[in-house]
Amino acid sequence: MKKLIISLFFMLSFCSLGVSARIIESAQADLTHLTIYSDRALISEERLLELPEGEAELVFKGIASEIRPETLLFQDSSGLTLLSQRYNGYPFTNADLMNYFTGKEVKLVRYLENSKKTPTETARIIAPSHPPLFEIGGELHLGHPGTIVFPEIPAEFPREPALHFRIISDDFGERDLAVTYITGGVSWSADYSILLSSSEKKASIKSYASLHNSTLTEFSDVTMSLVAGDLASDYEVMPMMMVAETLKASRVDTGFGDRQVTREEFSDYHIYKLAGKRSLRGGERRQELIFEEKNFPVTREYVFEGNPQHFFYRFSLEEFPLASFISFKNIDEEGPGLPLPAGQVRVYTLDSSGLPRLSGTSSIGHTPVGEQVQIRTGDSFDITGERRQLSYKLFEDERIYETSWKITVNNAREEEVRVKVVEPMRGSWEIIEFSEPFEKEDAFRAVFYLTVPPASSKSLTYTVRIKR
Repeated sequence: MKKLIISLFFMLSFCSLGVSARIIESAQADLTHLTIYSDRALISEERLLELPEGEAELVFKGIASEIRPETLLFQDSSGLTLLSQRYNGYPFTNADLMNYFTGKEVKLVRYLENSKKTPTETARIIAPSHPPLFEIGGELHLGHPGTIVFPEIPAEFPREPALHFRIISDDFGERDLAVTYITGGVSWSADYSILLSSSEKKASIKSYASLHNSTLTEFSDVTMSLVAGDLASDYEVMPMMMVAETLKASRVDTGFGDRQVTREEFSDYHIYKLAGKRSLRGGERRQELIFEEKNFPVTREYVFEGNPQHFFYRFSLEEFPLASFISFKNIDEEGPGLPLPAGQVRVYTLDSSGLPRLSGTSSIGHTPVGEQVQIRTGDSFDITGERRQLSYKLFEDERIYETSWKITVNNAREEEVRVKVVEPMRGSWEIIEFSEPFEKEDAFRAVFYLTVPPASSKSLTYTVRIKR
């Protein structure tokens, strides 16, 4: 009997708390930090609220419209206990309205063609079925040709997305509350503009962060950070990472100039912190300059690349333009000397009048400091290649293919060019005869280099034996 009385006491106390809980609304965050990734954003908000002692329900409005509710993290402060949290999305549905107004009166309006009359009837929704069941003038009607007009939007229906937190506070007074969550629809990518000199031996580069907000939410006066790197796709992991504790100070001033963009190591990634506060409106695309580097050396390279299938069939003649690349070493002495996030690259070249002309578009992957950067700009108009099979032998018993080749590079330009000839091969292979030296780049490639004089051609020949 004593246990029953105690249980009833706690149940009544809990019900009493629920009835008397105050609702405290916050229209927008006092401070917002936006950490933007390549396919999502982590939003960290701080809100200063006057809390009562005891139980209360906090309603946070002004949140991102594409919030992922399962990633929500409410950071408890001292003397505050979180009982529950929930997300109220927007908009409500037709079914929500039908269910709410079941048993209540609505209007049914018929809009007649070629008539200014709009017959209106008062009806009561009996059941929100398909079609709905109405009571009109004491009769039951299954469906109705008119349009249902509801008298109002129920007060408890959300007009906008909101977060609800049920809390108990040990004391009354102002509290600085922090929440973190992930949203979709906000992303960034790197874009590079490279300007080559007319000789194509020197270059300048500008790196931009292209920010995109495809949501309906406007982020006003927020601080922003951009994370470069590829995260796993488990969205639930990120809020549990305590961002402030995983940052390792590694300020880089070279190349950032007066933009006051700082780069730091962030776990296995790099984070770019933009100085000051910015705004990103719904549907907006904008660019922020990350860094620029001027007058560093680049190399123009042409590549003749074969096909591994050619070695197993009879083959006549193939002609094609050579792929054109520019390359540079990503070190302080010869290039930017900074981590380069993956992104799109647009290459411009100054013509004889000093005007920049688009000379190629490509992309790069994440490139650490110290690595070679190679950017394909297109195919050369004046430098072409020919591949001709000179002999073909198949030793069927041993599955050995022996083929001889002549590769010719034609240079119609008025300057000398250097061409890299890449021959990809499968199986166990051995070059048994050759007219030019070669390198075995790896287990699958032989590489030759040809220097071709102006307005001239140069050839190489070789014989290879491949066992499949």
